[in-house]
Amino acid sequence: MYSHDEADITIISYLLEAVKNGKNIVRVISDDTDVFALLIYWVWRLQMTARVQLDRWCGAILNINESSSLLGAKSLQLLGMHALSGCDTVSYPFGHGKATAIKVL
Repeated sequence: MYSHDEADITIISYLLEAVKNGKNIVRVISDDTDVFALLIYWVWRLQMTARVQLDRWCGAILNINESSSLLGAKSLQLLGMHALSGCDTVSYPFGHGKATAIKVL
């Protein structure tokens, strides 16, 4: 696992380690759009058979496997969208929001 200053990167490292160690279901609790985008990217990229869920604080549970399947190969574009829409930096599109970028994708 990786030690990184940003929680979203650390969460993904825990996910990858859990799947590598044979976990069939991984649940992540977060309302962070960065985490959502990164989960979809990695589930599609690695074609994870483990069920990955994102539990939001409002009680909603998002099926990341289903979301990545619906997006298909567009899931791989999420890293670029994540970077361009302000991944933990103040970039040019600041204030336009990741949610808007995900909807456009």
